[in-house]
Amino acid sequence: EVQSLMQAFTAGGLNTFGDLKQTVESGPINVKLAKSIALQKANADGSQGTVSAQSADIARRALSEANLWLDTACTFDPTSGETQMLTRAGWVEDTLESWAKFAGPVAQSMNDALDSFNGEIAGMFAGPVPIPVPYGMKDPGQLIKLLGNTSFAMQLGHAAGDLSHEVNGSFDQGIALLKNPAGGLIMQNIEEYATSLDIPVAEVTAFLALREVAHARLFAGVPWLMPRFEALIGKYARGITIDLDAMEEQLRDAGAMDPESIS
Repeated sequence: EVQSLMQAFTAGGLNTFGDLKQTVESGPINVKLAKSIALQKANADGSQGTVSAQSADIARRALSEANLWLDTACTFDPTSGETQMLTRAGWVEDTLESWAKFAGPVAQSMNDALDSFNGEIAGMFAGPVPIPVPYGMKDPGQLIKLLGNTSFAMQLGHAAGDLSHEVNGSFDQGIALLKNPAGGLIMQNIEEYATSLDIPVAEVTAFLALREVAHARLFAGVPWLMPRFEALIGKYARGITIDLDAMEEQLRDAGAMDPESIS
């Protein structure tokens, strides 16, 4: 656990006291670290580095047909731009900052709640395998923020990396993640999904392209949807409370950095 934590600091660009201070001040999540972890997972397990011409052609035909059908079936206008053809790594690159933005209020509320907790901080950095604490970061509040910043980044990075192997389009989670309002399709995942269903890739792509384009038109035509979603996240985050007494008791009773000791 100690080695994993220190490797995370390095991967997140936390090599000097200045780096540590900057990342604590920049926000509740170390986006650089989250993206690094997510890209490692996205590029693993046979992930393709580019979208083949054949796959792109199948997607373009499906998107064209989807738009033609929606022109007659709904009142929302087509979006500006073209739907992207994404690799798994491309999906991570283009959506990670949005994920961090949505997760930020929750992470900030967690950090704020923990900021008043310093009773057992020293014990977390002592024990049989002490964790080196950089000079200048002895303040318990700063240490809590650093650990929270890194912990949230690691969780977000692993989650985004895993999702990159599962998502078929940019609106799969029901929210707009790409800056491109036309959305995007992850063709390798669509092809593997079609294979698992034993259905021709073109047919599966046609369905998923229609779903992607329909979502794109919805979010472009109803501009208050995403701000409303972000407001709801903020409202949820402001309601987060932490039982600090219970956490302090767990830390007091647990072995230093022993994950099996903390439930």
